[in-house]
Amino acid sequence: MEYDNVFKKACLIQLTTSNWQGTRMLEQGVMEKLGKSSEWLRGKKYLINPDLLGPIHTSTHQARNLVQQYSLPFPITSIYLIPKESLSLVDERLSQQKEKFHQKVEEFIGIYDQAREEAKEFLGNLFNETDYPIDIRSKFRFEWRFLALELPRNVREGEAEVRDHDAGGKRACCRSIERGVCRDREPSGRETEWQRDSEQDPERVHV
Repeated sequence: MEYDNVFKKACLIQLTTSNWQGTRMLEQGVMEKLGKSSEWLRGKKYLINPDLLGPIHTSTHQARNLVQQYSLPFPITSIYLIPKESLSLVDERLSQQKEKFHQKVEEFIGIYDQAREEAKEFLGNLFNETDYPIDIRSKFRFEWRFLALELPRNVREGEAEVRDHDAGGKRACCRSIERGVCRDREPSGRETEWQRDSEQDPERVHV
């Protein structure tokens, strides 16, 4: 299928997730106690019971599997090509998955202090209070955006439409790559006033 036909019938989606891993590399001084060959050893410690983070990891895996289920082959890692007829369904199901993700995060936050005290007992001298984030909620992220592209007649006329999904809601932005002009669209699709975007590099997607 030619590229111009592809971008008429499909749209790119970029899914971004991050989780607190709950691990830390062991200091070299600890490894040296294991023997002279410590330079050949690398180890890590669990900061909490890893099973407690399992439901959150499962949620992000499910979201990525969902996107992959509807995606077409595309050569760029972490960006997926979705047929336009499936966009609404993918968007809706990702919203549902995001709610589950944040629910699991809140459940984990509720037991975070208890899990840290449990780790203190098991880790003994390896326990370090500074290993544990104060704002643990900031270590978790779940968002996505669509990139609706058309194959440009030439690079200077190329445009990319970006819709970001984050804590602030949905927003679409149509940018001209070379001219640095930004046109914002409200979630309803109604365009607002044209504005100059000279201070920030425009979004770029290379295909």
